[in-house]
Amino acid sequence: MAKKGVDLSQFGKWAFIVGGLVAIVQAFYAVPYAAWIFAIAGILIGLANIKDKDAAHFLVVVIALTVASVSNWLGVVPGFGSALNAVVNNVVALLSPAALVVALRSAYTMTKR
Repeated sequence: MAKKGVDLSQFGKWAFIVGGLVAIVQAFYAVPYAAWIFAIAGILIGLANIKDKDAAHFLVVVIALTVASVSNWLGVVPGFGSALNAVVNNVVALLSPAALVVALRSAYTMTKR
């Protein structure tokens, strides 16, 4: 018999797609409520897409993206460097709530042992 319930992986997949598109568009145009979109999509991504076995890897990826975002190194690319930098900053804004959810879930799991 099939398990009944909500399949969060579909929500997480669409949250990642929508959040990624908003991150790109926000680099060129002001998107109303972009911060709310990033927050909600990020929480869904953290809850639905990142499993316990992938938590450490995901957190390292978010740390690396955050360092790249803070360094603004893409700004030196002539022509469209500032737009690339804005996209990276927006991706960090999208993945930060997901990282918070994953980190809290990992901490909870570690304290249960």
